[in-house]
Amino acid sequence: KRISLALANSHTATGDLDSAIFLLVNIQEQYPKDEFILFRLATVYSQANRSKQARQTYLSLLELNPDHLQARIQLAMLYQVSGEYSKSQKQLYEVVKRDPKGKTGKQAALSLTIQGNNQLIKDGKLNDALKNYQEMLKFAPDNILALAKIAELSYRLSKFKLARSSYEKLAKLTPNDAMVHYR
Repeated sequence: KRISLALANSHTATGDLDSAIFLLVNIQEQYPKDEFILFRLATVYSQANRSKQARQTYLSLLELNPDHLQARIQLAMLYQVSGEYSKSQKQLYEVVKRDPKGKTGKQAALSLTIQGNNQLIKDGKLNDALKNYQEMLKFAPDNILALAKIAELSYRLSKFKLARSSYEKLAKLTPNDAMVHYR
């Protein structure tokens, strides 16, 4: 098992994902309830742009262990990329519910906030999105995405003082980002 897994990891590292998948499928058939193997296989499926197999494998893993938070996070990302936002949010809510104070739960809560804010922006509710991003900074004061969104939304809402201070903080956090310095 260890040798095959090491070989699969080596294939993954060199970009030979088909060989890695072949080995991982064989290992998984021998150890069908091994969470590590299932997670690794799903991850490599995802890297190989085999989203359907990746989703099925993450779901199989979650049947074995509903508390596997990283599988839920990865599954949420796959759903989000394919435009299945409600399924993505469902997985993220499960992570928050199972790990409300942990790092993974906080990461999921942040992702949910960003998804919600994107919808608010899409619906033209810029002030609401701005307020939410400002709330995010209370929990993650150096969150670059939140600062960038605050700067952008403030500018669009003609709140130039807030936009300027947000861009200034971004410039300090990302000194090599020419776009931030340009704005």
